[in-house]
Parts: sequence; C-alpha cells; structure tokens
Amino acid sequence: MNKIKMLFDPIKIGDMELKNRIKFPAISTGYTVNEEVTDRLKSFYAERAKGGVALIGIAASPTRLNQPPYVGIHDDRFIPGLKELVGVCHAHGAKIYAQIFVNYSWSFDGGPIELVSPSGVTITGRVDPPFRLGGPPRGISLGRRALEDFEIHQIVEAFGEGAQRAREAGFDAVEVLATSGYLVTQFLSPLTNKRTDRYGGSLENRMRLLLEIIECIQGKVGRDYTLMCRICPHLAEGGFTLDELKEAMPLLERGGIHAFDILPGWHEDIVPMIQPQVEHGAWAYMAEEVKRVVSVPVAAGTNIVDPLTAEEILANGKANMVYMARPLIADPELPNKAMAGRLEEIRPCLRCNRCFETYDAPGGIVCSVNPRAGREENYIMGAAAKPKKVFIIGSGPASMEAAATAVQRGHKVTLFEQGKELGGQLLPAALPPYKETAKELREFLVHQVKKSDVEVRLNEKATVEAIVEEEPEAVIVATGATPIIPEIPGVTKPNVITAVDALTQPAKVGEKVIIVGGGLVGCETAEFLAQRGKEITILEMLGRIASDVDMFSRRHFIQRLREAGIKVETNMRVDKVIDRGVEGIRDGKSRVFEGDTVILATGMRSNKELAEGLEGKVKQLYLVGDCVEPRRIDEAIREGFRTAWEL
Repeated sequence: MNKIKMLFDPIKIGDMELKNRIKFPAISTGYTVNEEVTDRLKSFYAERAKGGVALIGIAASPTRLNQPPYVGIHDDRFIPGLKELVGVCHAHGAKIYAQIFVNYSWSFDGGPIELVSPSGVTITGRVDPPFRLGGPPRGISLGRRALEDFEIHQIVEAFGEGAQRAREAGFDAVEVLATSGYLVTQFLSPLTNKRTDRYGGSLENRMRLLLEIIECIQGKVGRDYTLMCRICPHLAEGGFTLDELKEAMPLLERGGIHAFDILPGWHEDIVPMIQPQVEHGAWAYMAEEVKRVVSVPVAAGTNIVDPLTAEEILANGKANMVYMARPLIADPELPNKAMAGRLEEIRPCLRCNRCFETYDAPGGIVCSVNPRAGREENYIMGAAAKPKKVFIIGSGPASMEAAATAVQRGHKVTLFEQGKELGGQLLPAALPPYKETAKELREFLVHQVKKSDVEVRLNEKATVEAIVEEEPEAVIVATGATPIIPEIPGVTKPNVITAVDALTQPAKVGEKVIIVGGGLVGCETAEFLAQRGKEITILEMLGRIASDVDMFSRRHFIQRLREAGIKVETNMRVDKVIDRGVEGIRDGKSRVFEGDTVILATGMRSNKELAEGLEGKVKQLYLVGDCVEPRRIDEAIREGFRTAWEL
C-alpha cells in the first residue's frame, strides 16, 4: 500500500494550480549558450516535466553576466527561446516559473560587470564572494563597492522588466530570489547592510529593496500574476535571523507574495546545510516557523531527498510544499515512481554535491548517479539495432549500470561476480560514517539488475578460457581496482593492512593507529575507526588532507576529524614501517610515529589482467570503471551506461 498521499494532493498558488506539491527549484545548469535557451536545456527540463514534477523553476538573470550559466531575461531577444522552454514543460503537464535573481554582480547600462553590495562590506572581510559565478573574472574587478541610490533604482526596474518578459514568454509565475548571501539578501542582513539612508538601519528599511522589487514587478505584470519569493535567514550571529525573517514575512505577504520557499543560510555560513551528515528534512523547521505567520503556501526543502521524508513533513504540517533539486537531477521520474509506490526504483541522490562542484564546468552540471542528466537528447532510450550476447565481468557500479542498461536495450546479459554478493567497491564505501547513501545506491543498482533479465553468476571467477569458450559477442570488463602497496621497507610486516581491510575487518585494527595517506579514503577510514575508540594519526605527504573531497563538504569534513581527536601530519613522507609504527621524514628530519596498526590508504591500482588476456580473443571488448583508471563514481556509472547504450 502506498503511504504517500498528501505529496500528490493538488495545491493553488495565487491563480496557479499545481497537480502535486513537488517543486523543482531554479538551479544553475550551465546548459545555456550566450544566455540563450538551448536544445540541451529544453531536453533537461522536459525530462523532469515528464517525470511528474508539478512546478519547474528557471534561473533568469536581469543583468548581463560574464560567462553566464543562466538564461538571460534582460533583453527582448531572449523571449523566443524562453517561450520554447515554457512550451516543452507545459507539454508534459508541468507549470514553470522564472526565478529572477542577482548574485553578487551587476552590469549597469551595458557597462563592465562589477561586484556590488549594499555597503561595500562582506561577512568574511574579503572582497571576493564565495562564488563568482557569472561575475567578473578574478583580478579584473576593482572590488566590491556600495551601490548608489540611482543604481538601486536601475536594479529594481530590471527586475520588473524581467518579470514582464517572463509573462510575455508564457511563464506561469515569477519568483524573486533573496537567499544565499546574494545581493538582495545582503540588504536584509545588518552584517552586510551598514547604510544610513532609507535602505539601511531598521528591518523595514533593510527590506525596502525587496519590497520595491515586488512593487515594480506588480506594476509591470499586474497583481493577478503569481509572484513567489525564495528567502532565507542568516545562520551567522547578528545576521538576518529566523525571528527577523518571521517578522518580515507578513510584510512580504501584504506586499503581494503568493508563496514562499524557505532555505537555510548563506554561502558564507559555516554550518553544514547540504552535506550527508545533515539529517533528512533537518531544515523543515524553518518553513514550519514561517508557516505560522503567513496564510500563503510555504515550501520546505534542502536535504529533503526522498518522498517519504517529504510526505512526513507535509503530514506533520511543517510545510505546504517541498522543493527538491538534487533528487530530481538524480532521478527525474521520482514523482511518478513515488505516486505509483515504486520507491525501490528511485535512483537515490548521494548528496555528494557533484552537481554543485560542476556548476561552472565547461560542460555544465554532472550527476554522480544519473549519466543522462544534461544529456537527455543524446541518450534516448530504446531497443538496440541488433541484440547481442553480452558478458559483464564484475559487479561494481559501472558493471551494474551497464548490465541494467544493456538489458533495457534488448541485449542478453550475463554478469559474473567472483564474490558472494553484488556491489564491488560500494560495499566498503558504505561503511564509513555518513556513507549510507553508498548503501542506498548499491541497493538501487542491485534491484535494477534483479528486476531485469540479467543472468547473475555469483561466486564465479571469470577466466579468459571460460569466456572465450562461451563466445559472447561483447565483453565489458569492470574488474575494478586493488589497493596500492607502496614499495617502502617493512610494508609486508603483519601490523600493516589496507584501508579496505580496516573497514571490512575492524577487529584486525589495534588501539593506536597510523594511517598512511590523507585523501578521502584515509580520512573516512580514520573517522570510522575513531568512532570505535581508536587513537588515530594521519600521515599525508602533500600539504593538506582531503584534497579530493568536494569544496562544499571539505571544511565540514575536516572539522569532524578535529572534533574526533584525529591527529594530522602533512608534508610527511613515510620512510619505513617498523614494529612499533612508522618512521616519517619532513624537511629532512626523521620522526617515529608509534602505532599498533599501520593502515595503507595510498591509492588504488587498476585490475587489467583479465582485459589484457581477452585482447584479440573476443569480438568486442570494453573496459569501464576503475579498471580503466581509479576515479569518481560518476565516471564509473557514466562509462557503464554509455558503453552499454552504444553496444
């Protein structure tokens, strides 16, 4: 029986009627060209509309930006493309709104793009904002400067003109963005708004820019047009607090806002907000607080990544709607699957922030688990021209993605796994703290394999002779990688184990531990063992640890290591392993680190032996995943998918 009901109740926002309560908020995709709507962008949003989401947001800039990842709405020339984007969403039953926003930069009268602010000050004291997305290149701008009154008026007018173009293009609504430490938000916070004129001081004055924007938009498009606001409190002491936000909400509602999204915090805030250690739905309490002081719909989100959490939030009256960005990048069909009760078929968001990491990458955002994200028009699923007999060796993420995709394309697939269960490196990857998402991904992929017609052979090691004898038409080798054992004296001593062994067999680990290697694997292993009461020292030969952790999580990750009491030594080269620990060298000086167990987290080496043995002996041979080169999970899944799709 499907437990999800309220999530699919219709709701009305202003004059806009929505078929359910799921919103895909405006994001930076990087799929535009010169601020214009592209076929790629249309395909991306069409896929989400087909997937059953009720409301889709498009980030639209009312000013010219440098290397923009957003669509433009500051000129009439953008209207035809915007109309096409609206059309593809409407064709699949979704409503669409334009989120008109300004981040940290503005171009006045077609002039240079400048960093601007209410008062020329920042939270951090540095000129540069956390992200210069769309702003001037580093070293070009003379610095962030305070806005003049006449410039504020130009900004207000630009918002209104942008809304007018949005309505002409057929958007169902407009949303004003006042979050994340962007310009409008900076006016709201006393930490960044030090003005002594009518835009500074009291809460009413600090709200003036936002209220003038709302008034200008209504003057351009009319009060009947649905107008929303995405807004957040500041989590820093002395900022725009949740209490001030609650005080502001009735003023905004009376000003004409028909619905609110409530986000937590600014980019500068040091509180974890989107990382895996944050509980599902942790920030919904903010929406609940706001909901008490307004009569219009309020949406909660940020770390609402599954429909059961969303349903619980709605059922408990914490919000009227939910917004989901990363989960709908990971699986655009989440709404339809949830409505049908097919929860086990929802591709899980890892909350790894790979999409955030790639927001300004040349090709646009990438999803670790969805290889079709942003490539929908290139990979239209359908039957292959000629079904083939396909062998897949290994059962990690690349293998299972390849197997499920190949069957979907009509091929006859046999998957070989020498162990007793499917998963490959996802099995140890799920063991460190806050890595439950790796377990969720494994369960999803295993379900995809088992529900298909893949023949799975567990406890069977595929050999060259056995494969050749069965004459497959294509072989996909995904034999993964094994830990690198560095060539240092003493490395074969019985007190030395690999990080994988430490995670899967923690009973082997003594009370005092030396971990050689301070990358992600070494640090995760350290945290895993520290939670079991071990005394940990990490030795890293580079100048910093966790350099391969995403920029959005690294600061919080390192803070957790500190709080766990884990000692870290950087620029330290391990010279030898001794019976009581290791000897390390830094700046030519030797030092002994004592420990019962030495754990090697020194990287992985590809397993290519089987692939090399098959070379020239099978019709088609492909290598995917870590057996090509140890890399990220998104590359493994993408290679598995693409290889199977192209068979």
